[in-house]
Amino acid sequence: MKKLFILPLFAILALITSCSSDDNDGGSILPPPPGDQVTSVDYYGEINMGGTIAKTRCNVVYNNAINVCDLVFTSIKFSDEMPEVKVRVAGIPCTVTAGIIEFHVPTPVVPEVGFIPADPSQPTLPSTPMPDFAMTGLAGTISSGAIEVSATLPLGELSFEGTIVPMFSGDMNVLAAGTDKVFTIEDIVCEVETSLDGTSATLFIQGAKFAESMPVAVDIKIENIPCVMRDNGYTFTSTNEIVPLVKMGGVYTAMPDFTFSRIEGEVGGTNNALLGFSATMTRGVFEYSGERFIKVIM
Repeated sequence: MKKLFILPLFAILALITSCSSDDNDGGSILPPPPGDQVTSVDYYGEINMGGTIAKTRCNVVYNNAINVCDLVFTSIKFSDEMPEVKVRVAGIPCTVTAGIIEFHVPTPVVPEVGFIPADPSQPTLPSTPMPDFAMTGLAGTISSGAIEVSATLPLGELSFEGTIVPMFSGDMNVLAAGTDKVFTIEDIVCEVETSLDGTSATLFIQGAKFAESMPVAVDIKIENIPCVMRDNGYTFTSTNEIVPLVKMGGVYTAMPDFTFSRIEGEVGGTNNALLGFSATMTRGVFEYSGERFIKVIM
């Protein structure tokens, strides 16, 4: 996947849109994995508990051999006073039609709750079944692009709406500041979160390096990039300075020394299966091109 450095944005976009298709009906994002497999896909959105809203990710683990899925809400915190929790709803029987997962459970479902310590160096406490939070009328629809879940709890009505967080694998070309040498980091995984209203995106880059001699790769999170939705994908562009967050000790920390002054990119192609972006920051210039994949865990 190596390419000449540096492609201008229009070349990256041309690469993506040349493979684009209007056939994006919300069905399966890629051909389903062959055989009996367990896949994992994340969705980002808002969980509403009786009118109180929090943002979180929902990890959907689907076993296509037995048509069962698990939902894991990775971090829920409705207020500063509330401890952060991880909630897992396991073993949900579901049906799949034309790539759309649906479920409606007529019997109560007991979720498992694990408390996340405020100190990130401490492990999340083991999840424990919580009968007092039993869900009734648990129902949901999951497609390649979005998820909707609803249930009734003793505390009130619960709902979750989110959009998929696609994962891409590709190569990143880097021109480190103060040098004229380009080096390539292979098999970099990127994720893109988009807001429910489609106006902003958050880009996650796993295993980035700013210099070939840099001993440790870092994970970067770039938030609040203005985003424009299209029929077959979306663009994200910023020419304003953005201070990224760098993962250190399990926690994302603001790093002004790594400030980005420009980032331009697009998700597109058939079923939004391609990601391309270029960026300029204090440590150098980046170019990335990746293809979407589904994480298979078994």
